[in-house]
Amino acid sequence: MNPLQHKTKAKLVAAILVFYLLAFFTLSLAYEVKEAHHPCQGDQCPICHQIQNLERIKEQFSFFLGNVSIFFWTFLSIFTVTLQKTTDNFTKTLVQLHVRLNH
Repeated sequence: MNPLQHKTKAKLVAAILVFYLLAFFTLSLAYEVKEAHHPCQGDQCPICHQIQNLERIKEQFSFFLGNVSIFFWTFLSIFTVTLQKTTDNFTKTLVQLHVRLNH
């Protein structure tokens, strides 16, 4: 598979995932606002049960996204430090590397 096609497919999958997440959060918020003052039937109310399920799912998404962002920033900082240390050898001059230039 062509690397360009792979990157394009990965971007498409990421865009679709973001779209679905935004749609879920938007629609769940709209449902909660619409049903905020519903005629509640007590402990066995199906609307209250659905709202509780939506809240639980949103908490799980938030926890997952929080952990992913922590992992991402940790990986990015480690990668940046490692990259900086490895590129230091490429930017040094021959004198700094103590190379003898005898002909």
